Amino acid sequence: MPNELITLQLGHYANFVGTHFWNLQEASFSYNPKQPTSDEIDLNILHREGQTLQGDSTFTPRVVICDYQGSLKSLRNSGGLYKELDEKSVPPWEGALTRIEEPPERPNSANKFLAQVAEEQVRVLRLSKMHNNTVE
Repeated sequence: MPNELITLQLGHYANFVGTHFWNLQEASFSYNPKQPTSDEIDLNILHREGQTLQGDSTFTPRVVICDYQGSLKSLRNSGGLYKELDEKSVPPWEGALTRIEEPPERPNSANKFLAQVAEEQVRVLRLSKMHNNTVE
């Protein structure tokens, strides 16, 4: 894998920015062999070339995307591009697993105070909004 990069998008904001990055990348190259992509862009560094089921050439970003379950609604859970994977064909993980858990943090007095301040601000904003609606 010389001269190949795998990008990491970890979290909601990174995925938002990454989406725009990949859209800009795709806008800058051409699938048409008669109109080659600019020499400034080497597609083989950030993309993997492949073919669709119809035999058309396509470029897939080399990216690892992590976010909360369900937040990437347009992507398949399996990660497959063109067909669904049969779960029986994927071998289960046979390595050792380690689960690390920490007990939830106990609220301290500063956190309680900040929560009370936040609740008070929300209450004041609601009252202010109600007042502004009745004045108009």
